[in-house]
Amino acid sequence: MRTTSLKTIYITEKELKQALASWIELEHKDAGLAAHLAENECDMSWSQDGKEFIISMDGEFVEGGVKEDE
Repeated sequence: MRTTSLKTIYITEKELKQALASWIELEHKDAGLAAHLAENECDMSWSQDGKEFIISMDGEFVEGGVKEDE
């Protein structure tokens, strides 16, 4: 991350993923989802109305860490 004299913050995709994974783990107490985000490719964008930030992650994520057939 770097800043300019106008206080513009430049953050890389890797830094953003790391920040989001940390936020998910700390604020939502979901270490599994945080790890999934950190370990998988993702696409990030703003919704059409600009009110939500959308993260689409690759890979299979199982809630609670247990597959349904187990």
